[in-house]
Amino acid sequence: MPETDLPAALAAVDEHFDTFVAELQELCRLRSRRQEPEHMAATAAFLKKSAERWGGTAEVIAWEDSHPYVIAEIGGGERRLLHFNHYDVEVEPTGDESEWISPPYAAEIHDDRLYARGVADDKGALMSRLHAAAAWRLSGQQPPVTSRYIMEGKQWLHSPGLGGFVAAHADRLAADAALWENSWTDGEGRPLLKLAEKGVLYLRLTSTTLTRELTSQNTVLLPSATARLVSALASLVHPDGTPAVEGFADDARVPTGAPASGPSTAASPTARPPSPSVRCPP
Repeated sequence: MPETDLPAALAAVDEHFDTFVAELQELCRLRSRRQEPEHMAATAAFLKKSAERWGGTAEVIAWEDSHPYVIAEIGGGERRLLHFNHYDVEVEPTGDESEWISPPYAAEIHDDRLYARGVADDKGALMSRLHAAAAWRLSGQQPPVTSRYIMEGKQWLHSPGLGGFVAAHADRLAADAALWENSWTDGEGRPLLKLAEKGVLYLRLTSTTLTRELTSQNTVLLPSATARLVSALASLVHPDGTPAVEGFADDARVPTGAPASGPSTAASPTARPPSPSVRCPP
């Protein structure tokens, strides 16, 4: 890996900080609610333009069962780092807007904090990944890694198109490592970074017994769909809450001692708390 000048890159962040924040505010003012396809498309186009603005290449790709995906790349070192982020913002329920310091899509700064719907999850994190690569270029350097980006528009609905999209564009998303969507700071203002993420398994159980309604006098004599489902659900876990499904964890990797003994409280000597912070109500 070529020698890099980290202080110069950090100095570029300071020099262009207001520009970075202003661009984040622009993104937060786009009402990327999944119920409004025209706003989702406008947000995807904005992200494409942003990646290109900072020296990258990008493409907006329409996809079945999803709002448009954005694939981008900002060149750098030989190793490739993939960033997964999303630009849809609402989760139900959205909360009472009267409790906001400023309107959800105004993206105003109050007391050094930017308030906007979706700024913490996930627009702030998304833009910070683009701006991190940009800072290296602005300091006259090549980033130490090549950053690849996949930006999702239906993450709050569990990314129904993601599997097919990744399979179809695997060559453009292949990387040596990946960072999941968000990060935050701890109580002392130090940046936190996830090193692993869990998965989710959904099961749908259906039980059909009677094809017509009966009086309560006779239902006790016949199979009950409700009772069968309750019994089936109870069979999925042991009393202590651990999975009882045979083979459920056969492919799970047992954690080694290395992650457990890692620095839980250590901070990089170059890490600095971001300012302004990003914070928003639910």
